[in-house]
Amino acid sequence: MPSKGEKYYVIASLGKGLRGLELLADHGELGVSAVAAHLETNRAGCHRFLLSLRDLGYVEKTEEGRYRLTFKV
Repeated sequence: MPSKGEKYYVIASLGKGLRGLELLADHGELGVSAVAAHLETNRAGCHRFLLSLRDLGYVEKTEEGRYRLTFKV
């Protein structure tokens, strides 16, 4: 049940994924730890978001181990 003032239809995980895309658009290449710190989430969860976005073709992992947006975005 949503808390007071929270919209019942908001999908929090979708919001986190989109904020991750916006973050990469603003900052370019970032590592998992940097993305997690900016999003104020744990590293493991952030890593799963980035892997999902990679599998969907929205981000790619560089040789240095950082993530960046693809042209699909």
